[in-house]
Amino acid sequence: MKESTKSKLNIFAHLWAVSMILFVVLCIVGVIGGMNENKNMMGISMVGTCLMFLILVCQLIASIVIRRWWCVAGSVFGILLSLFVMACSITALAAGQYRPPVMEGEVAETDSVFYSYSDDRISCNIVALVPVDGVDGEFNEWLSTELGGGYKGDRGGVQGVVDYYGEAHTDSLRSILKSGVPDYAELSYEAIMDKIYESDKVVTYTLSITLDLGGAHPTTREVGATFSKEDGRQLKWDIVRDDQKAKLNDVLKDMLKAYFDAKSDNDLKGKLQGVKSVSSLPLPSTPPFMTEKGYVLIYQQYEIAPYAMGMPGDTIPYNVLKPCLTPEAQKLIAE
Repeated sequence: MKESTKSKLNIFAHLWAVSMILFVVLCIVGVIGGMNENKNMMGISMVGTCLMFLILVCQLIASIVIRRWWCVAGSVFGILLSLFVMACSITALAAGQYRPPVMEGEVAETDSVFYSYSDDRISCNIVALVPVDGVDGEFNEWLSTELGGGYKGDRGGVQGVVDYYGEAHTDSLRSILKSGVPDYAELSYEAIMDKIYESDKVVTYTLSITLDLGGAHPTTREVGATFSKEDGRQLKWDIVRDDQKAKLNDVLKDMLKAYFDAKSDNDLKGKLQGVKSVSSLPLPSTPPFMTEKGYVLIYQQYEIAPYAMGMPGDTIPYNVLKPCLTPEAQKLIAE
């Protein structure tokens, strides 16, 4: 081997520590980008970490070629440490990436009430919030309906509602388990609530419900409700003017085209199920709810498309939906 080539390989091999440090820094950048949902940072980190790992491997080979055994040991150490840091980074990203599909805005800190039960085969967990003053009545009606309906107790107490449905769903899971399910199956019911938006006129809560009965996949329901602080009333589909139903259908159609990446009405119709015409789309069973950026419209699993298509929906900016709203509903939109 030529002396100049050997000299270059020697310098390259001795840089294993620099490569290892850069690798660790890039992993940290990736975690920070993931936590802040910064795609540019995540992209730079992904490309950079792959490149630095290849460089570390090449430095190991160079160390072996020139027989610098302490560099070989250093390169092996750098590669092992880099793999460990990468594994930790992936774990951190996975822990920080979960977001309910339609949640937006900052979740306010609010008193919570809980129900929790678990054993070897079943678990039931419900977390609900104590509503702001003035919306208790319809809030508890909405919560009771979403958790199953049928509660006849004191509608003024959130804890009473949560305890009732926690016990009911736990008993239901026990019955299903006794009726016969595969030995490996673990059954669960989980309902988690957040407060995602509040102005001086309205407050919005969301509820994510996941039911796993040991089948091929769990079922999930993502719902939200906006309540008027003035009278405690839940805003439902009556916020849309009767003479603007056609305009609302256009809004739904554009939303679904964007969700399914459909190029035409026929293309969209082919991706839906149970819809005769995209000119008269069914309204989502979940009423629209307000966030900082607009109204959320969302169809539940199986409601308008196969399970694999998820829950079609999006946040519709206020300026798009505002012409469809009643004067009373328009007044609730923050300036």
